[in-house]
Amino acid sequence: MGFMIIVAAIGFLFSIYTYFQVRKLQFIDNLAGEQKWKKNIFPALIIIVLLAVGYLINMVVTVVIAIHLMIFWLIANIVALIIHKATHKKVNGYIVCLVAVCLTVAYLGYACYNDNNVVKTTYQITSNKDASNNKGESLTSLKIAQITDTHIGTTFDGEGFADELEKVKAQNPDVVFITGDFVDDDTSKEDMIEACKALGQLKTKYGVYFITGNHDPSYFYNREYNMGDLERELKNNGVEALIDEAKLVDGAFYVVGRMDRRFENERKSMKELTESLDESKYMIVLDHQPHDFKAQQKAGADLVLCGHTHGGQMFPLGYFGEWSGANEKTYGLEKRGSTYYEVSSGMSGWGMPFKTGAKSEFVIINVQFQ
Repeated sequence: MGFMIIVAAIGFLFSIYTYFQVRKLQFIDNLAGEQKWKKNIFPALIIIVLLAVGYLINMVVTVVIAIHLMIFWLIANIVALIIHKATHKKVNGYIVCLVAVCLTVAYLGYACYNDNNVVKTTYQITSNKDASNNKGESLTSLKIAQITDTHIGTTFDGEGFADELEKVKAQNPDVVFITGDFVDDDTSKEDMIEACKALGQLKTKYGVYFITGNHDPSYFYNREYNMGDLERELKNNGVEALIDEAKLVDGAFYVVGRMDRRFENERKSMKELTESLDESKYMIVLDHQPHDFKAQQKAGADLVLCGHTHGGQMFPLGYFGEWSGANEKTYGLEKRGSTYYEVSSGMSGWGMPFKTGAKSEFVIINVQFQ
């Protein structure tokens, strides 16, 4: 509900601003002729048609385009005003409009490229924890691949995800973690199945593990499948879902998978999840939303992997998440006390194929045991 109110407010502001900008263009005067009422009606009709088309195609994308067009149009008007003051020559309204449109296209073109170009981000960390396996052998290193926020269907479909996964496979990770929002509210069943099959092609030493994000269970009730269907499809392809449970992998390290914070009243606390674990063992916590750092540190987590923020996705949204307290971190790797926290921007974005505040990525973390 809150999101829809914001969308409606932005749409209203864009409509008012654009109405007065379009009304100043010469072709409106030409269309209206001597009938002033037409000069008031034609800009409104143009905006209504544009918003209607945007609603039918993708309302979120339409709002994003509208915001940036409004900002660049405002900037272009300010520059035109400065030029007018300095030279006493008025800048043609068509030029102002054209500059605003060109800047919007260029900026969002960059954002689209940034979203679709998935890159590898690598981190190196160390630990003095025990990492002896069931054979009594001590691990010297652990190569982790993290995939998060793929939102299948937003940037790429199931087959497109399979193509992107080839980059991960090429890294030969020891273990793969999928930290939520694997699918989206409107991901088709066909794409979900195709994406799960792609995960089944991953061959790792210690397996592939999945936790839910806030969108995996879907906020809507008209999706073709439910969480049970998704988890079964993942299991059929060798992916283990860890929903509020901990697992000791090969006797060497723990993986603790948390239920998403969206279900705050249902999920277990960090204390409940870890109080029976061997504190001498290396502990990796998978938690979609970066929002429980103190409890994770107190529980003895060595590495916490998160997603959810998309690295901010659209500048300057990343700052608002931390300022509001919704997220404790937006992007990157940080050590607090003895715990490393890593928040990935993910392979895709939410709701639109644009990223200006971050890059699309998968993450490789090399843990060296000393």
